[in-house]
Amino acid sequence: MIADLMEQSEPQGDILDLSYDYYGRRLATVGSDRTVKIWEADYAAGSAQAWRCTASWDAHDAPILRVVWAHPEFSPSLIATCSMDRRVILWEDRDRGEGRWPAIAKLMDSRDEVRGVAFAPVHVGLRLATVSADGFLRVYEAPDPANLCQWPPIAEFLGAVGGDTLDNEPIVSATLLGSSSTLPPAPGLGLYTGLGALCWNPSPVDPAELVVGCDDGLARIWRYSTDSGGWVLKAILTGHQMKLHDVAWAPNPGRQFHLIASAGKDGAISIWKLDLKDEPDPRGAQPPQRIPAMVRLEEQPNTPAW
Repeated sequence: MIADLMEQSEPQGDILDLSYDYYGRRLATVGSDRTVKIWEADYAAGSAQAWRCTASWDAHDAPILRVVWAHPEFSPSLIATCSMDRRVILWEDRDRGEGRWPAIAKLMDSRDEVRGVAFAPVHVGLRLATVSADGFLRVYEAPDPANLCQWPPIAEFLGAVGGDTLDNEPIVSATLLGSSSTLPPAPGLGLYTGLGALCWNPSPVDPAELVVGCDDGLARIWRYSTDSGGWVLKAILTGHQMKLHDVAWAPNPGRQFHLIASAGKDGAISIWKLDLKDEPDPRGAQPPQRIPAMVRLEEQPNTPAW
């Protein structure tokens, strides 16, 4: 389908990401030429195979790596993009179909390229998480859905911690809410590694959780704790030999366990089955679990999986 769409518009260089809106009627694409394009299904033509480009604009100063749509409960036409220019930008079609998507907010906290961006599930609220090559996981929130220009940060911490020296200790994130921390305040202290991808837990019955793919070949699961006011490292997922390019958290309608998948530079696809329910612990916070992959696929060894 993308090949057919490209014939209808100017080349976009390498297409680096694409995302449907909630209803599957619009498709956003981003590429190495730093532009965003919005495509709409032309159902008036009698078939969903007819698509047209309704908007195209120069969005960043470097290749754009990710694009995501917000849930329509908050806005039917709100997207976020992240780029190698270290910025996250939110865009909204306020004219509803006029083809104008002004930037309504720019998030410029990262000190390196922003590799991942994801809106939280609707039950978590209007929140946006990002991961960057500087090693930080950041969470932003729009306190007033009627004013989407304001996205203050509510958490910022190194997302790739946890190793042999920390496995037996609880790890609670440093956040902007004043919670206690076992983490260093900045990269360069021996625990720093870049972050490459993220995904929210979509289950509405679980606490807010994120899985983060890291450059050290590990995926880490962070859960927000109302007790500590910060994010707690719940699990470290092993199974890759090189950096992770993407992670996905499967919906679990009625299942008693979670499924998480990842794709890595080592050419492997790993799948984990896990149960992250908290068990009573007299010590309080628990150290992170270390969970091996249930399945490891290597269809193309030595060829990166994206």
